[in-house]
Amino acid sequence: MRKCVVAAVSVRRPRRRARTVLALALALGAAAGATAVLVGVRTTGAPRAMTIEIDSIPEGVTPVGIAGRAAILRRRGDDVVVFVGSSPHLVDLLQWCDDAQAFVDIPGESVFDPNGVRQRGPSPRSLDRFASSREADNLVVDTTRIEYRDTNGNAMELPAAEPTRQLPAYTEEWEATFRSPPTWCPRW
Repeated sequence: MRKCVVAAVSVRRPRRRARTVLALALALGAAAGATAVLVGVRTTGAPRAMTIEIDSIPEGVTPVGIAGRAAILRRRGDDVVVFVGSSPHLVDLLQWCDDAQAFVDIPGESVFDPNGVRQRGPSPRSLDRFASSREADNLVVDTTRIEYRDTNGNAMELPAAEPTRQLPAYTEEWEATFRSPPTWCPRW
């Protein structure tokens, strides 16, 4: 069992005085793949950035809460991506299909590969990501900035006609659903 620690070491807020962040951690486990549980945070506003020790992130996909929002960490070696935990189409929460190694949006019927690139379905683009950067052995996630990808996975600006969507909240129920076998999986 591995433990993934998310520390509020780099809590940054624009034009606000710093507030006290008591504790933030993710407990990881499960033999079939790690899942995460938000242990506790106390703050009067979401931090602008969260720092995650890269060595504590398990290989594969892990559902987590980033600033109280559903998110997915995907790690392959030193490459770590932080996806928003919902489809860009109808904001349906995603599930992971282990057999096909794909993210699926069951109600919207969209399928995304492990890199978040749309493979099929009505989604207008690939999976959205939280902006992140690497600083030494840490991944710093900007909790206020979302990066958008076109259907080929290339960075893009959000079209002005498309409204900004409300990101779904992280819940333990979603975490359990994320890892449970979906009602259907794509056949490649």
